[in-house]
Amino acid sequence: MANLVSNGIITQENALQTENQDFHNILIMEILILLFINV
Repeated sequence: MANLVSNGIITQENALQTENQDFHNILIMEILILLFINV
């Protein structure tokens, strides 16, 4: 059951990555910048 849930999440993430790859990368960059600023 847990495997089915994790597989569903992975397939959803793959679909989102193909559609919103640039937006996803920008979010990661902003999070990293915020982390560095907080440190």
